[in-house]
Amino acid sequence: MAIPVEMLNLIVPIHLIEQHYPGGWEQCRRDHQDCPSAWHDEQLFRLGAMNGMDMMLMLEHWKELGFKAHFGCGKPSRWRELCIVDIRGPTLPCNWITVDLKARTASFKPDTAAGHSPNHRITTMNNPEAERISRLLFDADPMHTCCRQNDCIDEYDAIAADIIHGLAQGKPLKQAIKQALTHAFGKELATRSAVQRTLTRPAGIG
Repeated sequence: MAIPVEMLNLIVPIHLIEQHYPGGWEQCRRDHQDCPSAWHDEQLFRLGAMNGMDMMLMLEHWKELGFKAHFGCGKPSRWRELCIVDIRGPTLPCNWITVDLKARTASFKPDTAAGHSPNHRITTMNNPEAERISRLLFDADPMHTCCRQNDCIDEYDAIAADIIHGLAQGKPLKQAIKQALTHAFGKELATRSAVQRTLTRPAGIG
């Protein structure tokens, strides 16, 4: 499935709307039933804007609802739980979306950091091991994303969950960390030194 995209698009995975939007997906649909720029397929919900200012106001509104916009507290590096797409594609790298510029459509890529699909997504909620790994990642701050300065520990919640998911699949620890950092920040930023900083924390992961 794919959704059409136009000049400016705010796109959100539906399973995250179910988690974060007040009243869930059904309430979101009711709230936007008269909005001509709102449409969706089975996995993605899209809202449109006519100009950059309107899009920024829309983005801030969704952040106020509880959605995490991007990784990188001080310097945005990658879209996280929502994504802005313009005529050139995602305005920041985004691992969970595929945009066909020729067809002007966007589709969801499952098994990626923004959202593993709802059937196997692991979260840090009520999961002591995931919470411990998230805290270790926060302390190490392997990607230098200013989390310590801004006290953004939840920056690493999804990455901790991704590491546990990799370990559950039987991946070695180093490979699970590398995969999780790559999902969140991209291959070019998830360097060997970033993985090593994570592995060498006192009382580290594993």
